[in-house]
Amino acid sequence: PMTKVQFNKEFLYRYFSHDVVDNVLTCFNNKQIRLKGEKLSLIRTKLQNLKESENEDDRIPAFIHLYEILFLLSREKKGVIRDASHNPYVYKIINYINKYYSTIFTVDDIAEYCGVSKHHLCRVFKENMNMTIISFLNQAKVNNACKELVETDNQILQIALNNGFNSASYFNYVFKKQTGISPIEYRNIHTKKSK
Repeated sequence: PMTKVQFNKEFLYRYFSHDVVDNVLTCFNNKQIRLKGEKLSLIRTKLQNLKESENEDDRIPAFIHLYEILFLLSREKKGVIRDASHNPYVYKIINYINKYYSTIFTVDDIAEYCGVSKHHLCRVFKENMNMTIISFLNQAKVNNACKELVETDNQILQIALNNGFNSASYFNYVFKKQTGISPIEYRNIHTKKSK
C-alpha cells in the first residue's frame, strides 16, 4: 500500500514566504519520493505532529515540524535544503534572530553580534539555509506579528513597532509579501475563525 502526502502552495505560504516556497519546491521536481521502513515511519510521525500542532495558536511548532519534514524529504531527493543544526555558526544566527527579532533592524546588527562582515554573514546563511538572512528575519517578525494580530487589539503601527519594523507601511509591505494578504485582512480572517 502507498501513502500519498501532498503539500499545496497555499499551505506552505502560511509558514514561508512565496520566494522560499518556490525555491524549496525545486527540491521536489519528481512527482514521487518513495520511502520505506524507518524513514516512512519517521515521516508519518512528523506528519502527525504537524497535524496536531496546526490547531495551536502558536505557529512556531507547526513551522518546525514542517521544516523537519521538508528537510527529511529533501535528503531523500538530495535537494537543496540543508540542516542548519549541523553548522553551529548558522544555528547561532537562527537562535539570535528567533530571540531578538524585534530589536534587529538591519543585517548589520546580526553581523555585529556574530563579529563578521555583512557580506560573509549573508553568504554563509544563504549557502546553508537556501534563503536570505533578511527573508528569515522578516519571517520571524511576521510569524510573531500574526500571533499578535489575533490575540490582541493593538493597532497595526504598535504591532509593527513591537516586531522590529520602523513603520506601518514597511510592515504592511513585508507582511503582504510573506503571507499574500495585509495585516488587517489577516486579523479579520483569523478573528472570525476564532469566534
